[in-house]
Amino acid sequence: MARRQVPEKLLTVLKDIGLTERESIWDCHGTPVVLHKALEKIASFKRITFSEPTIIHSDPKEKICILNVSGSIGDRSEWSIGEATPYNNKNAYPYAMAEERAKDRVILKLIDIAGDVYSEEEADDFKASRPDKPPNQEMKDITPKPDDGIEEYNKVIESTAPKKEEANNLEPIPDVEDENNTMEIFGQMSQELHQV
Repeated sequence: MARRQVPEKLLTVLKDIGLTERESIWDCHGTPVVLHKALEKIASFKRITFSEPTIIHSDPKEKICILNVSGSIGDRSEWSIGEATPYNNKNAYPYAMAEERAKDRVILKLIDIAGDVYSEEEADDFKASRPDKPPNQEMKDITPKPDDGIEEYNKVIESTAPKKEEANNLEPIPDVEDENNTMEIFGQMSQELHQV
């Protein structure tokens, strides 16, 4: 199946919120699928407000939740159903999943791209087709590791720490007897630090 074109409206709003197509969308057998977190950011950016959901059917034992959600931008409103049942949800949190599905569908309707793009929460099949590494996590990991720079750190500490013979000649910190004395000592220490 040929890849469906991502609507320009979606690309524009993603750019407005600082996300790229690569970070937010992937192709599922020709259908563009957008991440839930990107849709949440779009809803916030567009100031979409949601009314309290109406529960249509709820059965916690059977892990079933079907609810109706309404949302609006200004005087325009849309509604949608979110459902999570054992046959369409492997997630252990059916209520949260039903809410996410309904909200995502409302967001897609309100930004006029429903039917052209789907939310990742629409079906477990979409999530199963998602690339192993989400697009926004393909970047090089630049998180410092615990041992990164430790040698340099130790060299700096060693070079600035007083030598043993110098340490023996340092004046002891005077006892703090009152608040005025504390402020005087603090002032002296600050001046000495600025000289270093």
